[in-house]
Amino acid sequence: MKKIIDNLRSSVLPILKDISKDFLIIKENFKNLLSNKGVYEVEYNKGIDAYENTNYLASIKFYKKAIKIDPEKAEAYYNLGLVYLALNNFDKTELNFKKAIELNPYDADAHYNLGLMFHKIEKFEEALNQFYKAIEINNDDSDNFYSASLVFTDLKKFDEAYEYINKAIDFSPSNIEYKFALALIHDKKSEITADSEDISKAIDAYINILELDSMNEEGHYRLAICYARKGMWDKCVNCCKKVLEINSNSALAYNQYGLALFCREDFDNSIIMYRKALVIKPDFASAYYNIGNVYEKQGDFKAAVEAFRKYIELSPDKDNSHLKEHIKELEASIKLKL
Repeated sequence: MKKIIDNLRSSVLPILKDISKDFLIIKENFKNLLSNKGVYEVEYNKGIDAYENTNYLASIKFYKKAIKIDPEKAEAYYNLGLVYLALNNFDKTELNFKKAIELNPYDADAHYNLGLMFHKIEKFEEALNQFYKAIEINNDDSDNFYSASLVFTDLKKFDEAYEYINKAIDFSPSNIEYKFALALIHDKKSEITADSEDISKAIDAYINILELDSMNEEGHYRLAICYARKGMWDKCVNCCKKVLEINSNSALAYNQYGLALFCREDFDNSIIMYRKALVIKPDFASAYYNIGNVYEKQGDFKAAVEAFRKYIELSPDKDNSHLKEHIKELEASIKLKL
């Protein structure tokens, strides 16, 4: 019996020794893993703190350190993508968001923010693809539908834009940002169709927004433009005044105010408004064009030519061939007067 036990002991002990040795290795590896995890989290959290304090370069450094420690963590790549997005470094934004998605394909936020980046650089179809994926993963997030609607608006695909913004509004009926997007769809559509009904829908939508937020500068400004399209100049002027109450440095409001006064044939005050716009924004091309029209209407062709030439100088990417011909006509008229 003793012999059998001794034999058994001699056969088992080497196995126990081997198991003990493996356990020590596993234990050491586990300690290293815990140690690395701790260091990773330290660097990762430093990256978050630096980002929240808009110290983007430091944030990049910390996230890169975290990734070097553990390159399989999707969230580090995702956050690094956010930093590069804040810096408008779109190549690196795309690279890091895509790496995050590679590691975690079901991260709706990564798809969403990659979509935002593509929209920002006007890669509209790529943006939509990312928003579709975000919706597929999480169809309860209204922002996914809202952002897709903005892309469709830019593409002038208004039916799709209506569909997606209405889904966003269904989730959050009181969200002013969503309501503004709906108003903008009506607004942008009316620019193309010149349809009175579309303009009226835009006006109603902006009025609804302003009932909820009377200090919404953009709402008053867009409403002024819609009233101008309807030829409702008094209401246009009132909206411009409201914008200027909110923001006295709105060159856009002064420019639109000048246009409304011009259309009411109040030429002297129209010029005053355009000049105020140009004091605020000296490179405001449209204001030069508009003030040129007023000078021409008043018969001051020389001042009109100067204003139109300034407009052309500030608008090198536009086809101004028609205006250049018109300048020649005005210069011919000036010579005849001499």
